[in-house]
Amino acid sequence: MCTRYWKRVAQAMGRGLVAALLLHIAGASHAQTAVAPSPRSGPHQVEPFDAATMATWRSTLTRPTWVVFTATWCAVCPAVIADIQRVAREHPLRPRVWAVVIDVAPGDDDARLLSHEYLRHTDRLLAFDGIPAAIRHGVDPSWRGSVPHVALMEPGGRVRLYSGKPPLGDLMR
Repeated sequence: MCTRYWKRVAQAMGRGLVAALLLHIAGASHAQTAVAPSPRSGPHQVEPFDAATMATWRSTLTRPTWVVFTATWCAVCPAVIADIQRVAREHPLRPRVWAVVIDVAPGDDDARLLSHEYLRHTDRLLAFDGIPAAIRHGVDPSWRGSVPHVALMEPGGRVRLYSGKPPLGDLMR
């Protein structure tokens, strides 16, 4: 894995967890590296989301993750994210909820993004970092930039994509 990634992990979660993850990756037994899940305190930084991020997630996720692509100008996105977070809390698999902002780059206005009430309660906050059309194509080749756009991702690479809020039945699968 790239050093930049581990530095971000260290900043967000603390050095002890990174050491445990490195031991796990190096082949240590699961019992030696068990780490209690962190409380849902929300993101502490805005991470970059580029054209390769989605492909990386597809191959590395270990639990269900729901990604909501949003924009600062989107009027319905806060309600959609709140509904998805509520369903995630009630879901037996406890999926993570990540938000990706498509109209602000990381570092441009991080403090304002982190202060948005509806974004503060997500598990992770990212922002487009690169050419938007290329990034959208990496997520969904048919996506033209409308938000909210939702990806329900499962371990093993399966992804279900929705333009708008997914139906409740699809979230509960």
